[in-house]
Amino acid sequence: MENTQDYVQIWNKTLKYLRESKGLPDYFLDIIVNKSQPVAFKNNELIIKVPTFIERDFWNMKVNEPFAMAALMTCDIELIPVPKTEEDIAQDALPIIKETPFYEMETQQPLPLRKIDSNLNPEYTFKNFVIGESNRIANAASQTVSQVPGTVYNPLFIYGGVGLGKTHLMQAIGHAFLENQPDARIKYVTAENFMNDFVSAIRRNEMEQFRAEYRTLDMLLVDDIQFMNKKGETQQEFFQVFEALTTNQKQIVITCDRLPKELDQLEERLVSRFDRGLSIEINTAEYETRLAILQKKVETRKLSIPIEVLELIAAQFTNNIRELEGALLRVQAFSGMEGKDISLELAANALTSLKPATTIKAETNVRLIQSEVAAYYNITVADLKSKRRIKAISVPRQIAMYLCREMTKSSLPAIGADFGGKDHTSVMYAHKQTAKKVQTDTVLQKEIQEIKSRLS
Repeated sequence: MENTQDYVQIWNKTLKYLRESKGLPDYFLDIIVNKSQPVAFKNNELIIKVPTFIERDFWNMKVNEPFAMAALMTCDIELIPVPKTEEDIAQDALPIIKETPFYEMETQQPLPLRKIDSNLNPEYTFKNFVIGESNRIANAASQTVSQVPGTVYNPLFIYGGVGLGKTHLMQAIGHAFLENQPDARIKYVTAENFMNDFVSAIRRNEMEQFRAEYRTLDMLLVDDIQFMNKKGETQQEFFQVFEALTTNQKQIVITCDRLPKELDQLEERLVSRFDRGLSIEINTAEYETRLAILQKKVETRKLSIPIEVLELIAAQFTNNIRELEGALLRVQAFSGMEGKDISLELAANALTSLKPATTIKAETNVRLIQSEVAAYYNITVADLKSKRRIKAISVPRQIAMYLCREMTKSSLPAIGADFGGKDHTSVMYAHKQTAKKVQTDTVLQKEIQEIKSRLS
């Protein structure tokens, strides 16, 4: 029996009721309004046209039942919502049947879901993540996402420079989620891994399996999304994966070296989806955080390294965590090769060749630095070499020692000798104190930069 009631009127009344009664979340209603359109009503079946299988499955899984109940309440009519893509409408001359999810084959026999290898590094947990001012907000957001995935901050977009802990934090989310839901389907991939999986699936004619794997995940972690820039077909497939997962409230976490809007070769629709979630930055770690990271690594690996050596590394290597790890490993290796216990002097010698490159003149040496520093602060080189401790001399002396350590290849003992026969530990202390201050003291930053300019 054909219903004569105007299906557009039914549609509008039902949507109004759902919005006013909060029968569906506003986000769901927005998808319905923007991506769905009633096209026919016959035998109590409301045919709803949707753009893709993603919206079709969204209706079947999330909307059909509450929509039918709302129609009954407002229009006193029992109806069955039947979402269909344009292809479905064109091809389907048979009686309407329950739609099959996108991961089922045309025979309606579901593809077996292969076991997922999460690819998570066992060391990348929240327990092993050192929190500082540079990453505190990112850590808090990540903790929240791990506890209530798919409901807030979806996607979570973590961005920042190389080696600052983005991958660690991302994988910590995965580990925490698995602790709460051991059977969850989680996958960590780099953008390059995703592209390789996609290309391989096309080559092997296994796109059904590819989609079944990626679009049925509970959590997808994608590292270095910037490498998907300019990869048009890969972006299109990733967009479909993104839509399938977020529509079903499955969590996506993404890392990048910059903000989404700065990826100039990324599709605009992807950028808009990324902007829908939370973008959070990780900055370069401050001295205290760098030192805490080194202490954590020493503790985890059960190493015996003097605190003053860790302070030296934390003061000298400021760019990222990978530099810190590399310096720590070099000191360990140098100790083994020399057959000596790790000490300040051994560490200083081991790290000489790792110091960041500078743009100073080739002939720059300790004496030249002393001359420029003395002239800048209106004192004499003899003052720098003296034992006088007044601030007007002691501060420039520490700055001069710091610059000698940063800008020359002279050893600690050699620098100390050029400053009136001071011990190498005095040079170490001066370097550490100045490196720490320069992180936050803008006046000191300006002074050191001006002295370096004179040396260039």
